[in-house]
Amino acid sequence: AKDIASKLNEILGIGGGGTWYWWSEKQRAEGVARLQNESQQSIEHGDFAGLETSLKKLGESLEKDNSNILTFAYVVETAGLEALLYGTDADRVDKAYKSAIAEIKANDEGYRELVIGKAAVELSRLGTGEGNAGAIAGASKSTLAEVIKSLDEQLEKKPDDKWAQWLKGRAQLAGGERKAAKAQIKAAADAG
Repeated sequence: AKDIASKLNEILGIGGGGTWYWWSEKQRAEGVARLQNESQQSIEHGDFAGLETSLKKLGESLEKDNSNILTFAYVVETAGLEALLYGTDADRVDKAYKSAIAEIKANDEGYRELVIGKAAVELSRLGTGEGNAGAIAGASKSTLAEVIKSLDEQLEKKPDDKWAQWLKGRAQLAGGERKAAKAQIKAAADAG
């Protein structure tokens, strides 16, 4: 009877620990998902306060789980948009992008955010090259073509993606395609 009681305590102890681990992991995953969702809601309008709130939420998410690749994808998107819209540090976009791109492939969750963030940060860098004001250097033309290509691919998957539409319009504007840019930016504005 003593052996049976000992075995029963062993089983219950292991089971209790397993249940505790499962429950704490579930709570952590739910907390990360909640923070990710809140971060995405914060960037809807592209205002500085919303982008900063998003980055704060993503920082909290990384504190809970610093290996969550989707969080890194959201950081790329948010920090990329902030770099383009408000001239903030683009290096954090590059760091988060490098952390996520090896893990996220074209059809994976988070890939869209990588495309948006990378396009935004590359557009933010176009104006930093030397040369004539308004003229785009050869390397910048190549980067601009890559940005437009990645945004076109995103828009094929989801034609109503307002950030992809708006960024494509910005890219077209940078490339001197004013009429097409105006139509693209209007489509983004009409989408909300």
